[in-house]
Amino acid sequence: MVPIAFDTTGLRQVDRTSWQVAGSDDLVVLTYFDLVPDLPAALDDLSGLRRAMALTCAGDGGTLVEAWVLLVDTSPALFQIVRIPHPTRAGELVYIGSFILPKAQCSAVLKLQAPTGPDGEARDRAVAERLGGHNIGQHPYAPGFPQVTVYASDDAQWDSRFPKHPLTRIRSWARHIVATARVHPGFAKLPPFRRLALGPSERAIPQQQEIVTPSNVPTQVVHRRPAEPAPGQATTPAHPLPERPTSDKTPPTNPTEVLTRLPRDQQAAAGQEQASPAPAPPAAEATAHAAAEQARAPEETAAAAQQAAARTAPEEAAAEQARVTEQAAAEQRAAIAEQEAAAREAAAAEQARIAEETAAAQRAAMAEQARVAQEEAAAQQAAAAEQAAAAQQAAIAEQEAAAREAAAAEQARIAEETAAA
Repeated sequence: MVPIAFDTTGLRQVDRTSWQVAGSDDLVVLTYFDLVPDLPAALDDLSGLRRAMALTCAGDGGTLVEAWVLLVDTSPALFQIVRIPHPTRAGELVYIGSFILPKAQCSAVLKLQAPTGPDGEARDRAVAERLGGHNIGQHPYAPGFPQVTVYASDDAQWDSRFPKHPLTRIRSWARHIVATARVHPGFAKLPPFRRLALGPSERAIPQQQEIVTPSNVPTQVVHRRPAEPAPGQATTPAHPLPERPTSDKTPPTNPTEVLTRLPRDQQAAAGQEQASPAPAPPAAEATAHAAAEQARAPEETAAAAQQAAARTAPEEAAAEQARVTEQAAAEQRAAIAEQEAAAREAAAAEQARIAEETAAAQRAAMAEQARVAQEEAAAQQAAAAEQAAAAQQAAIAEQEAAAREAAAAEQARIAEETAAA
């Protein structure tokens, strides 16, 4: 069993380590690695982690979208999102969001991979159009490397405009995981991860992100290969989690283990040789006694120093763990505050856009109403003028008829007077 418990609502279990999100090609993969993590820097060196991972992703043909150090339950974790071209589908992209929980000798990884579908660059084109054609810029994680770039369209401020985009889905899933996931106490109490300097021949190179399918072995960017947990490794309680796949291969000896163990073995052997000096000749007994006293003093001092170190090492480890945890919590709070600020800015921009569109629609409606009113007034004026002309013509016709009647009457009178005369 792997040491992370998470919400599987809406997921269909494909095998012991992967779940498919209902109604999509998104896949959740949970993996345990019984090897020293090969992260390029410690969790308390976020800038170093970001720079190294941005360079690695760019070298592999992908892009590091973002990386944060935060807490999953009580365990410090690295969360990263990368975008890579789909290895088998031209024109498609795959976004992978990963929670990496590193410990001194092992780690656990929970990730969601989400493909874009056939039109993989639709979000890029839409944002580039709004930004005047500018969508690719210098990566803020690697300012001294112009070949390492980032897409403005991958910024969280655009998620509200593209709610179904894989990047939006990954960020929503990540917030849910941070709020609900639980880490097994036995795993949480393991010694924390420390970045150790390896020799050139032992230094592992982070592998390229691989698209996981139910038929292949899940791999991860910061490890060489997954392996079985060590004997006696604490497991999680009953929970809908997958068991790790069994393997008949024995993991190779870790180079870091050899490098850190060898000096202790040599030191112990040297201490045993010093603890068994050859007997002194009888003639030099006093001198030998004095020499033995002088030799014993450094040994007692070294033993006392070792005992003090043994007493203070757990305290220092606990203090370091508390410091890393506090720093991770601060990073998480800063990330959440940044995301909330971006969401507020996006919401304000959306409200401003809606208000502007509403005002424009109102202005257009008022202009249309004014045009209709003007046309109606013109029609009314034309009708009144026509009525006035008709009335005037009727009056003229009436006057002409009256004049004709008067002329006819006058002619009849004249005729009558003429006949009488």
